[in-house]
This record gives sequence, C-alpha cells and structure tokens, in this order.
Amino acid sequence: MSPEALESMKFSDYLKGIQDGHPAYVNTSSMPRKAEQFQGRPAGLLTRMIGAGVDVALVYVLVTLLDVSLRILDLVATPFVTVPIPPPAILVGIGFVIFWGYTTWSWSSLGRSLGDHVMGIRIETEDGASPGTKRAAVRSLAFIAFPPGLLWVPFSGRARSLQDLLVRTDVRYDWVTRVPPSSGAGSGSPSS
Repeated sequence: MSPEALESMKFSDYLKGIQDGHPAYVNTSSMPRKAEQFQGRPAGLLTRMIGAGVDVALVYVLVTLLDVSLRILDLVATPFVTVPIPPPAILVGIGFVIFWGYTTWSWSSLGRSLGDHVMGIRIETEDGASPGTKRAAVRSLAFIAFPPGLLWVPFSGRARSLQDLLVRTDVRYDWVTRVPPSSGAGSGSPSS
C-alpha cells in the first residue's frame, strides 16, 4: 500500500484490515529523511551498541525500582514483619533474568526491543521473518553470556555479531513499524 493511500485511509478501515489478517504498515512519514537511504541495510556496531545500552539501562532501572521498593516496604513493615532485601549478587541475577525475558519476548513478538526501536533497527531471520521465540531466547542468552560478541559486527561481511552467526539472524535498519496480522485471520493483501 502506498504512503498516499495510508494517509487518506480512515483509521477504522486500517483497523479492519488488521483484524482481517492483512499485513499492515504504519505511515513512514515519521522516518527521518536522512534515514531513508539506510532502510533495510545491515545495522552498524555503534547503532547496535546504543540500542543495547538503552535496553540495559531499562533493566537497570527496573531492578533499582525493585530494590528501592523492597527497602521502602521494609521500612514501613519493620514493626510487623521483616522484608528480605536481596544482596547485590542476587539483584544482578534478577537483572539478567529480566533482560533475557524482555529481549526474548520483544525480539520474538515485535522483532525489536525498546532500544532497537529507538535506534530504528529490527532483528530478523535470513529470509526476513521474525526470529521466533526459540531463536530469540538463544540469541538473548548468547548476548548475556558473551556481550563482546557484538564487536564482530565490523569484521563480518554482513554486519553480523557472533550471536547473529549462532542463530542465523540479521539486524537491519527499519524505521517502519510493522503491525503483525491478528492470529487466526486469513491471509492476503488489502485492496488499494
């Protein structure tokens, strides 16, 4: 569907197309003009590092909120009950589990995490499909186990990290938000 057709489409028609199972794409007018030339190309090391940094920062904030919440609860509940405060090593472990779950879910369902979205990149299989839960889970675990694997990107012919090589994924610039078809719906393309 052309950008002009999307702009003139009523929102209710757009939603109906999604409910009918047609793949839909959100208007690309929010894409930075200078980014158009990179759309679909492999993402570089710096872009990927910044995206990963955003994700790590998000998980750090969540774990910090958990720690602060437990400490406040301990202060309030001290006369009645003792609230166990996990040691820093346990909090780090919780952070790894949250990071793994968050990236596995976001990569398998959306093809991108929040950090990837901020940087305009998407994780996909070699044929352009979503990586799926199993592949996303292994990729996330590989990233947690060996973050320096990302440094292989400039040396790879296809800008792939060691994690990407392991699970056969690509990371591409993609500013267009794809709305997946609703489950159980038919396939086909919307009429323009």
